[in-house]
Amino acid sequence: YQEMKQEMKKIEEQRRMIKHHLDDQLKERQYVNQKEKEEQRQYFELQLKHLDFLEAKEKEKERQMKEKALAEKESRDKQLKEEKIRKKIQMKEELRAEKDQVRRLQDELEEEKKMMMEKREMERA
Repeated sequence: YQEMKQEMKKIEEQRRMIKHHLDDQLKERQYVNQKEKEEQRQYFELQLKHLDFLEAKEKEKERQMKEKALAEKESRDKQLKEEKIRKKIQMKEELRAEKDQVRRLQDELEEEKKMMMEKREMERA
């Protein structure tokens, strides 16, 4: 009976040890699962942040491209406006030069007429 009792205690101790060991394994597995879930959540959050960063970077790039295009357009418009003004000024200068030339020619003609008239009067006299 003592032997059986000791054998039962031994078996009971083995069961307790096995149960304790299984409980430890279960707790460890739960801990690992929980840790893996947390790591997955953190990884997912990191991916979302990365996507947000990429979107922000793309939007900034688009904004810069729009600004550059607008600046180039404004520059072209300014150049065209300045070119128009230069052409207008040049045309006015050319017109003024032509008018001056016409006046000089008219003055020369008047001078020649005057000289011819004076020559005729001198011939008559």
